[in-house]
Amino acid sequence: DDDAIIPDVVVQDSEENRKCIVILDEASLEIVKTRKGEFTLLNSDDHRTILSKHDRDPAECRPDIAHQELMAALDSPLNKAGLLKVYVRTKQNVLIDVHPMVRVPRTYKRFAGLM
Repeated sequence: DDDAIIPDVVVQDSEENRKCIVILDEASLEIVKTRKGEFTLLNSDDHRTILSKHDRDPAECRPDIAHQELMAALDSPLNKAGLLKVYVRTKQNVLIDVHPMVRVPRTYKRFAGLM
């Protein structure tokens, strides 16, 4: 329809609207059920038998890397200035939006318990 009214769109491009977007892609944050019946993050250090049983490469199961990267990004001056947006996309294609004010646990063990 040529007579349709199209509203004007005003895009404001200012310094306060700009953010740096970080995507931690293919993060290894996979949950596994252990022999004890507990659910925990699959990692190459603690679950070698599970990985070998399923013919998986231990180098692919490193949630500690995602933990370190999250700590580095969220502790950065860019994040403290409110100019950083962090997303985590897992190997299972789950997208996690990380709030800029979240406090990531400092130890991997606590991080794994949180996940």
